[in-house]
Amino acid sequence: MTTIQKLKDLGGSEWIKGDIHRIYFNEKDILKLGGASFKYYNSGNIQSGKLDNEVISNSYGNKLKSDAFSVKLWWDASDRKFHTKGNPETDIIERAIENIKKQM
Repeated sequence: MTTIQKLKDLGGSEWIKGDIHRIYFNEKDILKLGGASFKYYNSGNIQSGKLDNEVISNSYGNKLKSDAFSVKLWWDASDRKFHTKGNPETDIIERAIENIKKQM
């Protein structure tokens, strides 16, 4: 299986334009790959959250969600590296990239 197919299987979306070939991960993928999971009230607020099956506070869960929504994450086929736009030095982004690399 190719690297690109593995990344797509992990939730990435392939994007090709001219010489640019990337696999993008959306915020839900980042949270899942970073080990975060949430239950929500009907209002959309977090009812409970876990990080690697450890209970976390709702405020930390909101921070993780905010971090995931504020960063674009992609893998570039030309240099075979991960790239980010936004603040890449957040717990959830680093965890997601590390977990993706482990599964590649």
